[in-house]
Order: sequence, then C-alpha cells, then structure tokens
Amino acid sequence: MRALETKITQAEGEARRLAGEAKRWAETLAGFATEAALVETDAATRAASAGDLRAELAELADARAALEADVDQMNRDGQARVGALEEQSKELTAVQVKLAELAQELKGLTAQRSRLESESQSIQADMAAKETQKADAAQRLEQAAVDMAAAKAQLDEASGERTHWEAERDRVQTRKFEALEQVNNREREMRGFRRSQTDTQSRLQAGEVEEARLRMEQESLCQRLSENYGLTPIDVTGKALAEAEVAFARERIHVLREEIRALGPVNLQAIEEFRAAQERFVFLGQQRDDLLEAKESLYRAVEELEKRIKTHFLESFNVIKQEFQRVYQELFEGGKADLHLVDENDLLETGIEIIAQPPGKKPQTLSLLSGGERAMTASALLFALLRVKPTPFVVLDEVEAALDEANVERIGRYLRTYSQTGGVQFICITHQRGTMEVADALYGVTMEGTGVSRVVSVRLVDVEREAS
Repeated sequence: MRALETKITQAEGEARRLAGEAKRWAETLAGFATEAALVETDAATRAASAGDLRAELAELADARAALEADVDQMNRDGQARVGALEEQSKELTAVQVKLAELAQELKGLTAQRSRLESESQSIQADMAAKETQKADAAQRLEQAAVDMAAAKAQLDEASGERTHWEAERDRVQTRKFEALEQVNNREREMRGFRRSQTDTQSRLQAGEVEEARLRMEQESLCQRLSENYGLTPIDVTGKALAEAEVAFARERIHVLREEIRALGPVNLQAIEEFRAAQERFVFLGQQRDDLLEAKESLYRAVEELEKRIKTHFLESFNVIKQEFQRVYQELFEGGKADLHLVDENDLLETGIEIIAQPPGKKPQTLSLLSGGERAMTASALLFALLRVKPTPFVVLDEVEAALDEANVERIGRYLRTYSQTGGVQFICITHQRGTMEVADALYGVTMEGTGVSRVVSVRLVDVEREAS
C-alpha cells in the first residue's frame, strides 16, 4: 500500500512537471506569436526588406508550426498522463476506502482484545478459586484414600479368613477322599490276603488229610498184612506180587501220583507267610480304624462349620430384614416390605424372595412391581445393606433413572440425610435435577467448541454460603 502511495505521489509530481512544462511552452508560443506580430508589423513598415523578412517569417512560421506540433504532442501526453493519474487517483480512493474498512476492523479487534483480556482476568480469578477447590478436593481425596486403605485392609483380612476356611475345607475334603481311597485299597488288599490265606489253608488241610489218609491206609495195609498174612513190611519187601495185586497196585500208585501232583509242590514257608500276612492284616486293620476315626472327625468339623455358617447367615439375614423394612417405609413414606427364605430347611442353598407393598397397593413379589417401584425397592435393600455393613463411600450409577420426579426427590433427600448421619460419602452419576440439588459438589463436562471439552465443578455449599 505504501508503494502504491509512493507511485501515486510520483505520478502526481510528473503530472505537475508536465503541466508546468506545457505552460512554459505555451508562454513561449505566446511570446513567439507576439514576436511574429511585431515582425509582421515591422515587415509592413519595412517594405524594403520584405524579402528578407518573408524568409525570416517563413522560418519563424515553420518554427511555430513545429512548436505547435510539439505543444499538441505534449498536450496529448499530458492528457494521457492526466487520465492515468485519474485512474491512479481512483485506485488511491479505493485503497483509502479499504484502509478505512481495515481501520474499522482493527478498532473492532482492539475492542474484542480488550474484552478477551477482561475475560482472561476473570478466568484467571476463577482458576485461582478452582486451584483452592482442587487443594481441598485433594485433601479430601487423601482422607478418602486413607479410609479406602483401612476398608481394603478389613476386606483383605476378611478375604484371607474366607480363603483360609475355604482352603481348610478343600484340604479336609482332599484328606477325606484320600482316606476313603486308602481304606478301599486296604480293603481290596485284605480281601486278596484272605483269599490267599483261605487257599493256602485249604491246600494245607487237604495235604494233611491226604497224609493222614495215606498213613492210615499204610497202617491199615500193615495191619491187614500182619493180620491176614502175619507179615511185616520188611518181610514183603523185594517179593513179587500176584498178577491181580500188581494191577491193583499200579492203579493205586497212579491214583496217588495224580493226587500228589494235584497237591503241587510243598511250600515250606507257608507258616511264615501266614504269620506275616496275619501281622499285615492286623496293621492294615489299625490303619483302617485310624482312617475311619479321621473320617468321622472331618465330618464333625464340616458339620460344625456348616452350623456356624448357617447361624451367622440367619443372624445377618434377620438384621438386614429389619433394616430393609425400616428403610422401605422411610423411602416410600409408608407401605411395607419383607424378605422371605425360599427353603428354610436348607440355609446354604436357599433363595431369598422380596415381598413389597407400596402405599395403597397389595403385597407383591419384586417381579410384579413397576420399573420405578422395583428401582425404589432395590435402593431400599441397598441402603439396608449399608446400614448393616457401612462403607466409607458408595458409587451410584443412575440408580434413579427409572424414577419420576417425586421419587427422585425422595431418593435425594434420603441420600442427603444418610450422608450427614451415617458418615458415608455418595458419588452419584446422574442426569436428574432432583439428585443434583441435594449434592454438595457438582462435576460436569461442557463443550465450548467443536472437539474442545472442559471439566466444570461447582461446590453448592460455597454458593449457598455466598448467597446467604
């Protein structure tokens, strides 16, 4: 823009210079015209020197024509330059208009800058206040972390105790199964030993019987030999028998050999083996008695553990039941509610049924209630559990989403009252206005521009204090 102004200035100077030069040429031309008139007058008076004057006059006329031509040319050039100057003047006017617009825009930007600086100072003041709130929140978070650590320690202790009892139960069951397996193995071994002992005794008795029979038969033969023939075994030794007796003796020998072969080899260690088997039988019997006694002891321990679990469950159930009835009446501002065991004879496997009676309605199970009534009943059960087993803080994720405005206000009032009297901090994720109104602090996310979000927090307690 400055270059354009310089160019316009130069063009205006050039135009003024050309105009001055044209003026000078015009004055010169006027002087020449005057001089020509004087010459013509002088020529008239000087007739004698007319020839010379005509020649001089012709020269002057030519010079005048040349000067006029130069003046015309310079006038045309001056007009052209004046036209260019007018165009440049128009451009200058447009530039000046643009400069005025830019100056106006600069003035608006300056005003906007002042406004933004004022907003920046206000934001810095808000940021200082937020830093103070952040420090307070950090202190509260540290206290919450300490409370969480204590609660976690209690939870870890309870989990460790539960893990210990579960491990003890698993170990007892494992020992029980191992003991049963050992008892079964010992019983199988005892049955095998009894069968082996019975077979050995049977074979021994059969051998003794056969030995006695052969001895009796020998004595009978000797007696018969002595009575019938008056002979002794020595007397008949080496003497030939009769043909019939030979055939009989051969038959008898064959039979005896078959019987002896059927008896098998004689086991000289049978008595020692029997004694060892009997000792092992006694030892296994003692082991079996020990295992049976351990089995009974484990059964008694499991029975005692189940009895304690049932007692603790029943006590906790009754306490929760009373708190549930009380909290239900406080939330619904009337009505009744109760908890029932599905199978009172099996406390370890029983289910729990919720019976609710909103004001003006009959008692119904939880599945027959409306969505809002179910949400309110579930909230009452949750608050009852918190009364029985309090925790440092609770996170609620849109528990009142299915409720109408009146029930939302009831939930909000109960949360406010319980947080003040029960020492529990509630963190609620909600879109309900009634819940937000009872909160001590609000935290939200706002989008000031496309893709730009900002966390906004408000402590309603401070706002109320400032308003008061």
